[in-house]
Amino acid sequence: VCRSSAAHAGAGHVRVDTVDPTAIPAPADVTVELPGCADALVGVVRDASGGVIAGAEVTRARGAWGDVTALGLGVLTDATGAYELCTPPGPITAVVRADGYGAMTVLDTVLGRRQRDVELMPAATLVGRVVRAGSSIERSTLEKAWTA
Repeated sequence: VCRSSAAHAGAGHVRVDTVDPTAIPAPADVTVELPGCADALVGVVRDASGGVIAGAEVTRARGAWGDVTALGLGVLTDATGAYELCTPPGPITAVVRADGYGAMTVLDTVLGRRQRDVELMPAATLVGRVVRAGSSIERSTLEKAWTA
């Protein structure tokens, strides 16, 4: 499957016959029609202080909160932090990422143009050790449960 997308044009795909691995179609023989962008998740990506994040990646994904797999179809925010992610109408899972920030999963329903601004929090690393009566416990796990 060959996939393609373009700003304001949506995403499309075409299947290429791979039965004969030596048969390479000419570029003019591979056409991907883009459906337009009547349905889209749109918004602005900001940091915790309200500043815009240029170059953040907004990607369509499959799954829900704990088990999300990116599909590879996405866009980057512009210099003002704005994005437009074309999508088929209906439920959508998207992942928003930027260097230096924790990723955010967005679950929503898109019918037409759905405004969804996103605020990313700075990434952090939690380092520590688990002890019992003053001695380290080997192969233990240290986790932080985030609360709102």
